[in-house]
Amino acid sequence: TDSYQNRAGKPVDAIFGLVSDGFFTDETEIASHPKQAFGEVQPGDIKYLDQNGDNLIDERDEVEIGRWIAPFNYGLNFSVTYRNITIFLLGTGFTGGNGMKSSDYFWVDGDNKYSEVVRDRWTEETSNTATYPRLSSQQNNNNFRYSDFWMYKTNRLNLSKIQVTYDLPAKILKKTFVRKFGVYAMGSNLFTFSKNKDILDLNI
Repeated sequence: TDSYQNRAGKPVDAIFGLVSDGFFTDETEIASHPKQAFGEVQPGDIKYLDQNGDNLIDERDEVEIGRWIAPFNYGLNFSVTYRNITIFLLGTGFTGGNGMKSSDYFWVDGDNKYSEVVRDRWTEETSNTATYPRLSSQQNNNNFRYSDFWMYKTNRLNLSKIQVTYDLPAKILKKTFVRKFGVYAMGSNLFTFSKNKDILDLNI
């Protein structure tokens, strides 16, 4: 019925979800807004856009909001040799992908243990600065669902490899049957450069 929800012609790793529009500020705004069909809505809950204009926000208002897999990958390598020592660095980058902050660290459940992100929750006093929806001791199906509110970019550059090689001098090997002999030390997946490094490195 809603052509924007067609999967044909879209990436197979496309993320579909709702498009957020800030937080509800009061009951008057809730009353004048299209009904959201994910439970009772209160001030401080996430507000969504009505994509098809039917004055009801439900699963039919989910649109393509991103993609899981980065469509662009690239690599950088650098090598320098001084006398018998060679240093090699390899970087691999990914851009254009997205992730969803949907783990237990971000999506709280009732009165279970919370993480530090809830310190920026919505209250009447923080309504102009809040970056996290209101807290509730009840399950909140409206706030904790796939939407661009929870999405983040996974763009990153990984320091994938550093290798240091030492080649024995030719004069040492001159009188042996060995023509070349080297030893090396290598480190892999050493560091990630990314705006969202803290999220990418997060383990619970």
